[in-house]
Amino acid sequence: GEAKADLYQRWYNQAMQAAPLSFLDITTRGGSVRSTREGLFSAAENAQPKVEGLNGLYVSVKDTNGEDVQKEATRVGDVWQLYARKGGQSNWLDKVVAQHMIFNKTTEVVHYAKKFIDTPWFARPLIANANLNSTCNAHWDGRTINLYSGSNQCANTGLISDVIFHEWGHGLDANTGGIEDGAFSEGFGDIISLVMTRSPILGIGFRVPDHSPVRDLEPDHIYPRDRGEVHSEGLIIGSTFWDLYEVLRGQYGDDRAIEMLANYAFKMIFTARSYLDVYDALLVIDDNDQDLSNGTPHMCLLNEVFEKHGIAQHEVACDLAAVEAWETSDTDGDGVMEPGEEVDLRFTARNASN
Repeated sequence: GEAKADLYQRWYNQAMQAAPLSFLDITTRGGSVRSTREGLFSAAENAQPKVEGLNGLYVSVKDTNGEDVQKEATRVGDVWQLYARKGGQSNWLDKVVAQHMIFNKTTEVVHYAKKFIDTPWFARPLIANANLNSTCNAHWDGRTINLYSGSNQCANTGLISDVIFHEWGHGLDANTGGIEDGAFSEGFGDIISLVMTRSPILGIGFRVPDHSPVRDLEPDHIYPRDRGEVHSEGLIIGSTFWDLYEVLRGQYGDDRAIEMLANYAFKMIFTARSYLDVYDALLVIDDNDQDLSNGTPHMCLLNEVFEKHGIAQHEVACDLAAVEAWETSDTDGDGVMEPGEEVDLRFTARNASN
């Protein structure tokens, strides 16, 4: 069999596609099966597979109005087709596709994160509440992620991947030490969205009808100049990571750069309690010989980016050289450079790092 659903790659103004429902729990006559990463499953000829709500290995989506996705599979030759299709509402309001998106994108981010980290939080399905009876927001409540219905001012936030990834980021922060710095947690949610979308734009399509986003990581935000409201202050670390991604991309290409950025992002949350701790955390992650005293492979690259945003001190070891001593000598020995005279300059310079 094959389980799939109508959804958008990132947000509701894109072309709709049929995407696999990965690691989905499917009820059968007398039991249940779970789909693979590719959305495939096996069930007997008389199994009558169906879903009564999108529940799976990593997430359980609950419609707050009690209208969970219900779908029975149909036989097409020797294959079961379990295809959850689009609802009847306008693209930015569709409460059915919102559930598809929340299931698919939450599963996607957990599966990707597991390449880099593991945590007991991944061992149980996250509850994701869809279609809350309010608009223009989404939130993490300490246990669940919550996506709001749409209106004539704002889209249903379950239809925007960026928002789903951001709220999931709050959950990871809360379950790897606790949210101790609100601005860092907001920035971290934005960084998770960046890792998953490779875009500095956060919440594209949040507002209607102009489709304007919520935030943009591209403009530089600097500490301490840009401290303030937590979402705005979170742009300090968020814009730092966008610059880091651009530098890594220029050096290594897009795919390797995003893997390196993801490795830094997912691992730093275990030790960094404030965005002011992130530079030190990244040096530890970057280190390859358990000896920070001799630098790390990308120390100077990291230092340049983080110093630009005011959240790291300049590393002298990253200077080309420091002059330790110098002397001059001129032809007549009076120490004055005069027209037509040859002058020798001798200096000793040393690189501070090997």
